[in-house]
Amino acid sequence: MRIFLAMALALTGCTGNKATHVTQTQADNCAGVPVLTLEQLKRGEGQEQRIAVDGVPTPLTMCTRMLCPDGTGCCNKCKGGYVLHNDSDYRLSLTALPGCTGTSCDLQCVPFAAKATQTYRFVGVHHHTVANNDTRFAASEIAVETYCPAENR
Repeated sequence: MRIFLAMALALTGCTGNKATHVTQTQADNCAGVPVLTLEQLKRGEGQEQRIAVDGVPTPLTMCTRMLCPDGTGCCNKCKGGYVLHNDSDYRLSLTALPGCTGTSCDLQCVPFAAKATQTYRFVGVHHHTVANNDTRFAASEIAVETYCPAENR
């Protein structure tokens, strides 16, 4: 566990990301930024602008699919990040956060739990790709600068 936390902190520190757990005294960092909905972001509003969006972070992970000797599937390695979503054809990727690593039986996610239930406000620059004939789905990401619990805003 200590090694994993050290790796997560090292990765965050090495990339210069500012996304860390925001305490209530830092909640002002989430104020004064235009708040957009996922539907607005899906339409491309706020493109290349610093915006805020509220939602429950959901891990989006990919795992290897090996046949494990013990038959449990626990030898499969997994990694991924977080997304916000409201339907099957739109996901907002939350970049600049450490994310998830581990196995299919022991997934560790930082800074949120693998099954987060709390709503957070995420602040950062929004990047959007419009769905067209080549890309079936609209794709968006927010380069998270900071976040705070939504009830503390």
